[in-house]
Amino acid sequence: MAKQTSPSSDVFPQYFGLTTVESAANTLTFQQLQTGGQLFEKRALIIHRLDYVLSLATWNLLLATGDLVEFGISLSNLLTTIPITDPNVVDLYQVKRNSDGTAASGWDSHSPLVRDFSMLPGGGLIVPAFPIYGFIRGTSLASPGTMAVRGYFTIKELNPQDYVELIQALRVIT
Repeated sequence: MAKQTSPSSDVFPQYFGLTTVESAANTLTFQQLQTGGQLFEKRALIIHRLDYVLSLATWNLLLATGDLVEFGISLSNLLTTIPITDPNVVDLYQVKRNSDGTAASGWDSHSPLVRDFSMLPGGGLIVPAFPIYGFIRGTSLASPGTMAVRGYFTIKELNPQDYVELIQALRVIT
């Protein structure tokens, strides 16, 4: 008997947009993505690509060596730090100012900052459909930073066994 696979309800990628603004300068701030899902719903998102855009005002806050903006996607808004080793941190991107030579020297910035996960097995990162948060935190910035992200994803319906394995893999429950 052939192994039954979980049905997928999406054939073509969908996309979401989310903007997160620090509540105060250098403060880890989260914004929840409204997916229309519920906790323990047996659906997952396969995230194929994330396009991050920092506002021009945020780029202009990077004035001195060591100024830093960290941003990304997480499965929790209860984090006080955002280590890449935390299973709740789905993606983390860091932009840091490094000054070379005179103060007038600079560098090229590219936008959007693209994270392509489509080459991973299964076509992307699998995450529970709810909850998902965008986050941002600056270091040594004079005012709050702003990050926007556009994500491309498909929805995958999970059978109960696949759902439990997903949750255990992410160590959301132990």
